[in-house]
Amino acid sequence: MNFKKLLMTIICSTVLSFLIFGCGSAPVEQSSPQKGINSENNNTAGNNSNQSNDKKGSPEKQNNEQNSKQNDETTNKTNDEQKKQEPAEEVKSYRFGDKGEKIKEIQRSLNKFNYSLPVDGFFGTKTLWAVKDFQRRNKIPVDGIVGEQTLYKLSLKPTKETMYTPPKNPETSKDTSSINTIEAFVNGKGLSSTTKYLIWVNTETRHAYVFTGEKGSWRLYRDMLCTVGKPSTPTVKGTFKVNGRGSYFRVNKNTICKYYTRFYGSYLFHSVILDNNGKIVDGRLGMKLSHGCVRLSIENAKFIYDNIPNGTTVYIN
Repeated sequence: MNFKKLLMTIICSTVLSFLIFGCGSAPVEQSSPQKGINSENNNTAGNNSNQSNDKKGSPEKQNNEQNSKQNDETTNKTNDEQKKQEPAEEVKSYRFGDKGEKIKEIQRSLNKFNYSLPVDGFFGTKTLWAVKDFQRRNKIPVDGIVGEQTLYKLSLKPTKETMYTPPKNPETSKDTSSINTIEAFVNGKGLSSTTKYLIWVNTETRHAYVFTGEKGSWRLYRDMLCTVGKPSTPTVKGTFKVNGRGSYFRVNKNTICKYYTRFYGSYLFHSVILDNNGKIVDGRLGMKLSHGCVRLSIENAKFIYDNIPNGTTVYIN
């Protein structure tokens, strides 16, 4: 074989081999184990994905947890806002008829202001009057109820304006009843008057008391020793109104009574008995010996005559 023929044979063999086997490398069959590896890898990836999802939580689970957290935060915020908006718990109030240790504390506090109340734990007429007077002096609503404002004022130190001072009277009686007791009695009766004055005559103690103020808040203004009707001609009892007055009336041709003020029929407040010259003939007071009228000193009879207007309530017991 010549060289040229040999060369052509080699070239043809090379081309044929290229066409059959491709690029001169033997073909590699994709065996099933390779597919298994890919499948295992896929499963492993899936397992890893599940594990990752278990650790991080699925998107739906994460959303639920986030929503739940937001709801809890919203609820807590709403509760906090509601607590802020809710009014503070009101201080308990105390009133007429109440009993207990708290009433004793209130009575002790009032006594710091010179009210001299019995510390018995009962919110009676004496305590009611003291509470109203205390409220008036402190310029807070006068309702007789010990609430937040009154409790606060009671916690303060007494001052000249808030300290209770019994009024000074022209005549000092020897009556053993305290001023607080006298005022509490009248206020406890619920007595009213169409004027700023009220008169109470106690026929047992033979005292006539003049008060100023209003229903439930009467304050003693004047305490007057008096003489009332004897047993055979007693002084009328009940509730009446002042309805007239005069400078004097004659008892007989030699005696008179000055400064009379009528409260019922022929029943009067008037002075002790005087002669025609104005000298005292019978000046006895604090007794039961008149014909039914209420005798007073000349000064006190004139006080009523000058100052107590028609329509003023007169209570006699």
